[in-house]
Amino acid sequence: MTCKSAIFAKYSFLKRSIKMYLNMKMTKIIMAALLSTCAATVEICAQIPVKQMVTVAESQQTLASAKHLEIESQFCRVTFVEAEGDAVSFVGKLEAMEESDAYKVNVVENGDVVKVSIEVPSDAKSSYAGEMTIGLKNGVDVKLVSTSGNVYVDGVSTSNININTTKGKVNVKNSGGKIVAETKNGDITVSKYEGEISLLTATGKVSIENSKGTLAAETSDGDLSMNACEG
Repeated sequence: MTCKSAIFAKYSFLKRSIKMYLNMKMTKIIMAALLSTCAATVEICAQIPVKQMVTVAESQQTLASAKHLEIESQFCRVTFVEAEGDAVSFVGKLEAMEESDAYKVNVVENGDVVKVSIEVPSDAKSSYAGEMTIGLKNGVDVKLVSTSGNVYVDGVSTSNININTTKGKVNVKNSGGKIVAETKNGDITVSKYEGEISLLTATGKVSIENSKGTLAAETSDGDLSMNACEG
């Protein structure tokens, strides 16, 4: 290698080294700037108050004369349990992002027929959600129509329950009596049930286990399974 070639080689190596050093330096500067920006963003977000949902309507009643319940709900979780006493009990509430007297939980008694419904302002600008818990006594007939929301039946021994929901899952466990449940979009799960039950979902899976009695199930688009069942 000539002296000129050696000098050129050292120059090229030095040039590459300087370029690598500058790239690393620039990368560190950019990373530091990004981290600083992220930290500032997190601090700003932490200072922004998070708006919480507030209770806008609620009702709690004992329905001593009730033998027939007609329930209409939307965006509500509905739970049926065994009544602690000899009368049907009802607890319901609605929550929304903004307070308004226009939200209502209506419970109307007419002899032994009780109608439950909710009211939501037509110009509601925020989301809302609700929940209902109904304690059932023996022999009560229930008809539930829900546009959206999950339905749970837990520990109800002898009642006649008809459930129709547009969107939401249905879960039945540790119960008996007679149940008809239909959902257009949602899974139906039944466990430890004894009695007569008919299940139908258009889109969703149906699962029944550890149950006995008259069991009928159908799904248009979804899996159907029955395990450890009699009947």
